[in-house]
Amino acid sequence: MEKKTDGVISKVEQLRTIVFIIGLVCALLLGCVGMLIMGELKTKKRYELEKKEYELEIERIDKEKQLILDTAFYVRDRYDYYIKDSEKLEKFMLDGTRIILEEADKYDVSKKGRMSKEEMRNFLEKTYIGCNLVGIDPYVSLFQTVRESQGFDKNVKGSLDEKGVEQIRPITAKLIANSISPWKELQTPFYSETLLFDPVESKKISIRYMKYLLEEFDGRIEWALVAYNAGPVRAKEFWKSGEAVFQEDVPEKYKKYADFILGQYTRVSGLE
Repeated sequence: MEKKTDGVISKVEQLRTIVFIIGLVCALLLGCVGMLIMGELKTKKRYELEKKEYELEIERIDKEKQLILDTAFYVRDRYDYYIKDSEKLEKFMLDGTRIILEEADKYDVSKKGRMSKEEMRNFLEKTYIGCNLVGIDPYVSLFQTVRESQGFDKNVKGSLDEKGVEQIRPITAKLIANSISPWKELQTPFYSETLLFDPVESKKISIRYMKYLLEEFDGRIEWALVAYNAGPVRAKEFWKSGEAVFQEDVPEKYKKYADFILGQYTRVSGLE
C-alpha cells in the first residue's frame, strides 16, 4: 500500500515538474513575444519620428530655397543688366543657399553664428554682383568662403587674428576698405573692425582684395588664392616673377587650399 502511495506521489511530483517547466517555457515565450512587440513599436515610433524630422527638414530647406528664388527674381528686376543672365543668377542663389545650409549643419554652427535669412540672401546677392563687376567667377568666391569660414560662421576667428566668414586680418581689411574703389557697390565708406563680422561687408572687402591679388599675380587665379591664404609677401617668394611652376614650387598646404576651391568650383559649375 505504501509503495502504491509513493508511486502516486512520484507521479504527481513529475506532473508538477512538467507543468512548471511548461509554464516557465510559456512565460519565456510570452516574454520574448512581448519584447519583440515592444521592439517593433519602438522601431515604428523611431521611424515615425525620423520621418517627421526629415519632412520638417525638407520643408525648412524648401522654404529657404523659395526665399532665395524669390530674391533671385528681385535682384534680376533691380539690375537690368542681369536680366539676360537671370538663369545663372537664380542657379547661383539656389546653389549658394544649399551650400550655406549644408556647411552650417556640417560644422554644427550655433544659432548666434548662423546667417539669418536676410543676411544669407544679401551675402549671395553681393557675392554674385560684386564678382561680376570685378571679373571673378562668383562660385570661386563662394567656395573660398566655404574653405575659410568653418560652416559660414559669421563670428569665427582665426589663430592669426583673422575675423569673420572671409577670415581677413583687420590690418589688411582696413587697407582695402580705405582705398579708393571704382565700384560703388563694393565701397566701405565707414570701416571699423566690427564690420568683418558682417558677412556682406566682409565679402565686399574680400572681393576687392582678390581683385588686387589677381592684378599682382598676372590674373592667375590659383596664385591669387595662394596669396590670399599665405599672404602676398609669402606668395611672392614662391612666385619668382612669374617663372614658378604652381604644382612644383608652391608648398603643399597652400596648394591644397587653391586646389580645393578650384576643384569645388569645377564640380558645381559643371565644367568637369
